[in-house]
Amino acid sequence: MASLENKPAMALKEKLALLDKVAENVNKKAGKKIIGRIGADAEIMDRLRITFIPTPSMNVNDATGGGFPRRRMTIVAGLPDSGKTSLILETIAMNMKADPSFVAGWLESENSLQKEYICDTFGIDPDRFFYVEHERTGAGEKALDLVESVLATGAIDLFAINSLKCLVPSEEFKKSLGDAVVGVQARMNARMTRKFTSLVAEHNTAFVVVTHLSTDIGSMSRDPLVISGGHAIIYAASITMDLRKRAIQDSDPISKEEGIKVGVTIKKNHCVPDRNPYVKTDYFAIFGEGIEQYLTMLDMAIAQGILVQKGAFIRVPDENGEPKVINGEKMQWQGKDKFRQYCIENQDFFENLKAQIRGEVVQLSEEEQQELIQEERQIAQTTEKAEKSSGSKKKLPTGKGKAASKETQE
Repeated sequence: MASLENKPAMALKEKLALLDKVAENVNKKAGKKIIGRIGADAEIMDRLRITFIPTPSMNVNDATGGGFPRRRMTIVAGLPDSGKTSLILETIAMNMKADPSFVAGWLESENSLQKEYICDTFGIDPDRFFYVEHERTGAGEKALDLVESVLATGAIDLFAINSLKCLVPSEEFKKSLGDAVVGVQARMNARMTRKFTSLVAEHNTAFVVVTHLSTDIGSMSRDPLVISGGHAIIYAASITMDLRKRAIQDSDPISKEEGIKVGVTIKKNHCVPDRNPYVKTDYFAIFGEGIEQYLTMLDMAIAQGILVQKGAFIRVPDENGEPKVINGEKMQWQGKDKFRQYCIENQDFFENLKAQIRGEVVQLSEEEQQELIQEERQIAQTTEKAEKSSGSKKKLPTGKGKAASKETQE
């Protein structure tokens, strides 16, 4: 004991040299970088930087930190017809146009896609859209095994599952409709997230999961709509988005005949450490065209003083407040429709203007934040109880009493 007390302290240089030697041996044996000091290894440091696949909505990008994060899992939850699938498909189409090497994967369990919807409406390149059909695989586990094989190639930039709610575990196929099958889908989802989170992290893939909101019948003091699919997917996700339709107001850039207004609440975000992650925002989608960008951007640009509107005229102001002249062209338009058409025909102008604008994101109120915190605590408590119950030697019949409650928690 005395010899340990008298042992001289190692110098920093010596400590780091020993650690670097361990890292070198481990990485050499593994054939890839697994461990190391982040300041001494650029590859490991780079893996700690989050990059995003942007969506067509500036507000969604600002709310999330940039869009759908690579190497992470994102949950897109919502009620039917709240724009979940369209948001992801349009994101894929936009990034395919911007990057000729962008490839997307898709597991479809709702049987809701068709060729015209994918290729014609959204403009997705079918040669870069890898499709897995749940119905043909026979069971949810088999479909997820195929997805695992696809992700392991490292050839996918964004992979989406639409949706978890409709993946049918093999256990349900074995039972009749009258038999109780409790918790099997939640357990399947839990295993899936444990395997896929490491896969997407290794291959720099953005993993997006669509799921639905279910009614929590026992809820008395909070929002009764909760994310379906089990607690494990909520823990595994870095971002959780809640999409719901909103009523279109007279002040909004489109009418209810033209499209829909979608409210987005970020209920979890581990990708923006420098601000409060609980925010909400809106975006608009035009029927047959997708997410509206131009008029939304116009309203934000006017509100932020980047553009000026006087009467029906919209202008890019110079230092004197007059219309700026660029390449001999006066930057002024009569009416929103002419401004929108100019942006469509001049994408460079649109992108430059968009880069100057801040998205409209609102922090959740104290009451809303407390509601989310309370929900997270309840999830943690029920999960802890389930883990303690699972260690019990006593086995109760499936679907009865405590056993049913125990199985549904994962």
